[in-house]
Amino acid sequence: MQNPELAASPLGWAIKEHNAKCVHIANGMKRDIANENIRLVKKLLHLYSSKPDIETPASSVADHAPPPIPNVAGEDAPSFELDTDGNDEASTPIKKDGKAEPISPTSATKIYSDNLVGQLMMLNDEIGDTEGYTVFGQVNDTDITKKNVTHTGFPKDPWSTNQLVRTHGPTIRKAIRDWMRSRTPSDLSREWVSHPDPRIISISGKAIKSQICDGYEIDHEVGSLVIRRMGQMEAHAHRATLNEQYRLLREPDFSCHAIAGEDTTRIMSIQIQFTGIGVKCNIANCRMVTVPADMQHGWCCFNWDMVDKVITIMDPMAYQTEDAYRKTSLIYAADKLHDALFDCIEDFFTEWHCSWMFWRKKTPCCQPQHSPGLRVPSVSSTYSDILKGPHWQNHLLRQLLPLKGTHSSSR
Repeated sequence: MQNPELAASPLGWAIKEHNAKCVHIANGMKRDIANENIRLVKKLLHLYSSKPDIETPASSVADHAPPPIPNVAGEDAPSFELDTDGNDEASTPIKKDGKAEPISPTSATKIYSDNLVGQLMMLNDEIGDTEGYTVFGQVNDTDITKKNVTHTGFPKDPWSTNQLVRTHGPTIRKAIRDWMRSRTPSDLSREWVSHPDPRIISISGKAIKSQICDGYEIDHEVGSLVIRRMGQMEAHAHRATLNEQYRLLREPDFSCHAIAGEDTTRIMSIQIQFTGIGVKCNIANCRMVTVPADMQHGWCCFNWDMVDKVITIMDPMAYQTEDAYRKTSLIYAADKLHDALFDCIEDFFTEWHCSWMFWRKKTPCCQPQHSPGLRVPSVSSTYSDILKGPHWQNHLLRQLLPLKGTHSSSR
């Protein structure tokens, strides 16, 4: 600094304040541009997929789709098989809007993920000082040493062994919600949660309040944070020993990069999720691998059963729409995720107990059953609870604040 005596002078403080405000304004503009770009992409995808092109031949998905299933209160619709590979774009349904160029569902899915990756990488600058931390999209070009994981057997599911994650009741959720709504604007504007592992996530009170209390859509970062907390809780509740963790929960970074067509084996946050020091269990003994995904039509969940070799596609809107366009997008995403998952397994581990070939896809109903005065969960309602808006919010209310390893506090 050429004139250090000016640093503490009124002029120096005025310049510091000016610089801070400029950075704040620039970050705000960058965030607004990112939100506007995401809004535009969603609107375009909605416009292109709103009306079917009656001149386009029916897709293979539509040919094999089951007849519409009536929505009977109190009953789950039966699951159906999805055996289409989703790779042949020529056979996928194409939608048009007036004279607009057609966009296939596979292209629309990739475009959304491409844009999401770009927006998240652009928003890395808003976190502040990230030196020493892994950030979204950070690439590691150095080959990692493969780990030796030996499969010794699958554990029993946590439902039969009563190792479920414990939750709180509506009274506690209401108290937390009321507390959030009572915060001042200055309190909400600061960072509430900053968690570094496997990559840095920083969330303000405003984002948490708007998405939990005010009903705004859950974005990628808040969704990633709650998935991270769920992983911590399941690792504690479901594991009797280091070799007995039933489910391996991957963060949405994995699906975001995979659906965008990127090499997931080079993304540092994904490498850390598979081989980092925070991985305490024997991954080869996990029966289930679960990957949430932020897609153009909302949050979905993909689950790999390593015993039955079944990919379960969990879409909260299943059986509320017969849109083959949407189902084709999900099949395409499942194929991309499947390839990426086994690419990581091959690159990170010396051996694995099953092959990537000959897997089936299934989509169960995610709607819970209801009876007077009693809620009986369906088979997949455990997953449905984290996919639908109000359940997402309740889960965040219960679990986000005690996140282990956070650097910030809402207090």
